[in-house]
Amino acid sequence: MRPRLSAMLVATATSAAGVDGVEPIQLTVPPEASAAERHAADELERILPRMFRRPVTREEDAAAAVRIELRYDPSLGAEEYRLLRECRSPVIRIHGGRPRCVSYGVYGLLGDCLGCRWFIPDVERVPAKKLDDLPAAMNESHRPASEYREVYWREALNADWAARNRLNSNGAPLGERHGGKIIYGEFVHTFDRILPAAKHFDEHPGWFSMVGGRRLKEHTQLCLTHPEVLARTIAAVREWIRRRPDATIFSVSQNDRHNPCQCAACAAVDAAKGSHAGSLIAFVNRVAEAIEPDHPHVSIDTLAYQYIRRPPRRLRPSPNVIVRAPSSAALRIRSTAAPKRATAP
Repeated sequence: MRPRLSAMLVATATSAAGVDGVEPIQLTVPPEASAAERHAADELERILPRMFRRPVTREEDAAAAVRIELRYDPSLGAEEYRLLRECRSPVIRIHGGRPRCVSYGVYGLLGDCLGCRWFIPDVERVPAKKLDDLPAAMNESHRPASEYREVYWREALNADWAARNRLNSNGAPLGERHGGKIIYGEFVHTFDRILPAAKHFDEHPGWFSMVGGRRLKEHTQLCLTHPEVLARTIAAVREWIRRRPDATIFSVSQNDRHNPCQCAACAAVDAAKGSHAGSLIAFVNRVAEAIEPDHPHVSIDTLAYQYIRRPPRRLRPSPNVIVRAPSSAALRIRSTAAPKRATAP
């Protein structure tokens, strides 16, 4: 019988027992450390003895082989951390922004520098190492290329696994000890939540898709050139923000079906822009521009999905618009011309 994969992988980790008489690894955590920073220290305390076969201590006056200092650095951004070590110094510094980047620095040291891997929530690789395997010198700043990072499959929705792989996933239940997460106030396919056809079609058929010369009540989208649809969408987003002040992304995006509006006004925009994305991006831009003055930390999300995959000609998303491109790779893209957005207060 072949051994189970988890048994094969876990067997590569060393014993957690230390060796008598060796100097410990010291962890330094300021008393004002956040819950996420304290949890990051706990992760080091769990893994380092297995890796180096040395005890870990938090006693400040202990004679130590190496001291690892965890500290919040207000000069670093919300998704940025720094690894510092002067050449052969006994002190390694892991500094990060808040709310979660000291943790990311810990996982960066363990994963990128020392080879730890977290394959699924209950299978991790902790390789045997010597202190000489630690980088002799470091002065590295790390900031993810993507401000929002999510792997959308079942195992990745485990909070500890997501944090260890430096994901700030909306879907995973990342709590205070993980440093929280990016929160969607409303998540994709929201047209029917903005204006439900079952509620409004009979009185306002013009708010919904015209396909083949008639307005659709079933399997419909919104008419994106109708001024009342725009006004009601802006009002709906304002209400979402009021209900979820902790969220920084709200999706204004097509229902999970086809049938884009083919009325004369929508068709003219799409023809000029070479894609059904023309009317969508123009509409979402106007929503985002209305929201920005009162909520500069909020981004409006939409989809490049199904009939809206081809980018429009000569039309860019506004700086506070995010285009989510669903695919097997779970891509997420933002306009490269956009300046850096403000972070949530």
